[in-house]
Amino acid sequence: MRSLLVRLVTLGTAVALIAGCDQRSITTAVPGGTGGGTGSGGSGGSGSSGAKPLVSIDTPAAGALVNLGDSILVAVRVRDAAGLQSLTIGGYSFRGDASLGTATVTKRYDALPVPAPGAPAIRTGPIDTLVRRYLKPVAPVDTTQDSVVVLAIATNSAGAVDTARRTLRVVTGPRVRVISPVAGDSVQPGIALALQVQATHTEGVSRMTVRVQGEASWPTKLDTTITQTFNSAKEANLEASVLIPQNAPGRGRITITPTATDVNRIPGSAVPVVVFVRATPAPAPRVTQEVPTRAEIRDTVIITASGDGIAAVGFIVRDSTGGLIRRDSIVYAAPYLSPRRAALSLALSPSEQGRRVTITSFAIDRTGRYGYSVPSGTSTPITVDSLAHRDSLLLVHGLTYKLLRPGIAGDLAVDAARGRVFVSNTNFNLLEVWRRDQARFTPNGVAVGALPWGLTVSATSGDTLLVANSGGTNISKVSIAGDPDSWVAESGRILTRNSVLFEVTETRDPNTNKVRLVVSPPISYSDRPQYIAQSAGGRIYYSTRPTTAAPAGTLRYLNPAEAYPESRQIWRYGKSVGDASSKFVIFNADFVEVCFRAPADSPESDRIRIYDHASGTKNDMKQPACTESLVADAVGQIYSDVPTSDVEAVQGLDYASLALTDTTFVSESGDRKWIAFGEGKTGARPARAMMVNDTLPAGTSLAVPFFSTSIDVSDIMENAAEPVFGLALDKFGKALAVHGAQSYFAAVENPFHLRLQGKYASFSAGAGIAFHPEADVSPESPDGTASLKNLAFVASANGTIEIVDAFFYKRRGRVNTKTNLYGPIRASGPMPGDPPSVIMKLYGLSKDGLVVIDVTARDIQ
Repeated sequence: MRSLLVRLVTLGTAVALIAGCDQRSITTAVPGGTGGGTGSGGSGGSGSSGAKPLVSIDTPAAGALVNLGDSILVAVRVRDAAGLQSLTIGGYSFRGDASLGTATVTKRYDALPVPAPGAPAIRTGPIDTLVRRYLKPVAPVDTTQDSVVVLAIATNSAGAVDTARRTLRVVTGPRVRVISPVAGDSVQPGIALALQVQATHTEGVSRMTVRVQGEASWPTKLDTTITQTFNSAKEANLEASVLIPQNAPGRGRITITPTATDVNRIPGSAVPVVVFVRATPAPAPRVTQEVPTRAEIRDTVIITASGDGIAAVGFIVRDSTGGLIRRDSIVYAAPYLSPRRAALSLALSPSEQGRRVTITSFAIDRTGRYGYSVPSGTSTPITVDSLAHRDSLLLVHGLTYKLLRPGIAGDLAVDAARGRVFVSNTNFNLLEVWRRDQARFTPNGVAVGALPWGLTVSATSGDTLLVANSGGTNISKVSIAGDPDSWVAESGRILTRNSVLFEVTETRDPNTNKVRLVVSPPISYSDRPQYIAQSAGGRIYYSTRPTTAAPAGTLRYLNPAEAYPESRQIWRYGKSVGDASSKFVIFNADFVEVCFRAPADSPESDRIRIYDHASGTKNDMKQPACTESLVADAVGQIYSDVPTSDVEAVQGLDYASLALTDTTFVSESGDRKWIAFGEGKTGARPARAMMVNDTLPAGTSLAVPFFSTSIDVSDIMENAAEPVFGLALDKFGKALAVHGAQSYFAAVENPFHLRLQGKYASFSAGAGIAFHPEADVSPESPDGTASLKNLAFVASANGTIEIVDAFFYKRRGRVNTKTNLYGPIRASGPMPGDPPSVIMKLYGLSKDGLVVIDVTARDIQ
């Protein structure tokens, strides 16, 4: 290997020449062959002892396209009079420039020695042979799309060396895999071999081809090519069958070679699968099953059966005592194929949710013999049900609906009255709309702004959905009153203005009363809205999404009743600076400057000027006279010049304490009078909860709602650095629920504002939390020990949603989910068309899509 690496370094300096010399020329005759090629060290030898061997690469062709991550079939011809000692085949990328000292050699495909370790030695004496090998990519796969040089390095018995090279181009084509049959399987002569091949590509697959070949020595030749075209399918499946000759010899090899082409004509392939002709009479069917450990009632069991023509496959579901729950099967018509791979839906009743069951699969061949499921890796069929392999699974709650377009879901909003759920698909700048009446997502969705994230149904119009477009600085308004299948666009957008702040240091000389002023440059944040809510008064509240350039998140609100809404920053949760008397932070001003700098020897003071425009208008900013030396007087001056200015000057505020890290969640009470913000990630600093009480009419544009002062969630949760995974408010804003390392419940209304009332030891990590849609958790008295109005639902990272009593802080039930949820969860009453047994519904997001859970009375203790 060391000598190989030395040769590679030498070859790297000549890579520019290699690219133009892929096709070898025949220069010298050797015994038993027609000639050889020029090696890396000079011209070919004469074929006598000590002369160089002659090596050339037959396939792949020069310049061939190789799909990223695919194996490469390489055919190398070696000729030599003295006999071959060794041959090594590998794939490398030569990068950089040797003259600049930046040349590197990267191994892209593992080098294969011939013979392989443990294999018989190559025969001695004159040789002319063709060696075929599959080169497998190095793991993890190098994703660079550049050139790969295939090197074949041969050494003869005399120690002489020759090298052949072939330059290929790495591209990103379809991923191809043979689903059935599996490598090493066997098939009975005279039976149709069933094929199932899948190709995937983000831009779409246009063509798939499968070639099935028997060995050249077979009495009846087998060489069948099947081709199918597709209309830009992102996941294409080819299913076909090929009849195996009746006289195919036992243990004969059948090679299945799949390839595919994407819409850009870029190829993709998979390592060929080899199966064998069965040499003995066919036994009973061999059956394997793929069963998830956690399954929804409509999930599938994948059954693979091979044997003497499969006439039927099926499964049996039993409870923990062995009692039969359900049995189902598929019966096939002749001609019978093998192997058969079938996906059968469990199709169980919702009443089975929460139970642990066992699954057994079976198959029947064309002669009527039964075979039952065997453990993976077992080759001997099982013909007795009682001996069959059984998989245990937990039947979880809810059903998962996959997004029609694969993307990251940011948030979800529920319109229970119309039976719809809206999911923001950040990758495609649209809303996915799920319909209860059709149990599906609508085909088109609703196009909105860039990177849509937070969603909320408007508090002032139940026919409007507000969408926080976190890829820009605007909020979409979507009409949700009509038929979602016909929606094609939003109804309008709310544009937000830039919001900056200025820090002013005001210092007074106690002896002379001279005032010195220092004004910071404008301090700006990311203005991109992330999570969103609307108060009963009509104001819209949102958190902002941090960016690389502006990593500090903030809290904002605006009044959509204004002709041109102003985005105002919420600051009351901030902390004080050390020297509070000399520091001011000015919000909502257009500009702040020291308009007169007094000379050092002058008794005069510096002067400050604040610029602003009439709030909620497009008017130009007003420039007051340069007369004021104190911040308070300058604020009074701008109010005099611009009576509707919204400038705020806050003394002693540490503006850096306003910065929020990562995601900040937003929740609203059922009556929309209270808004809650929860800081999602904190690092070393404690997480915080910030509250707003807003019942002011929307027309009062300059009125300031009630904002809670600096209250750390760490004070509530008795933990100095917990993140917030989710938060919720009950119907009338009496109780706040926070999901951190545990679940914490606090009073909201004054004078007990954000006082911890109790906690429940839920799982230490997870997702959102939600109250029952009719929750009314009075901190002073319970609404009955079994009341639904006390319920909260906590999504944890252990695949559960715990049902918690928010007054007595104990568990009232648990629903299991197939996978962990992330982000907020929502709760609603039943939707139109739900069975009478459904008392409420839960909604969440998983990596697989939207999860909808019907909650019944039996789920709650």
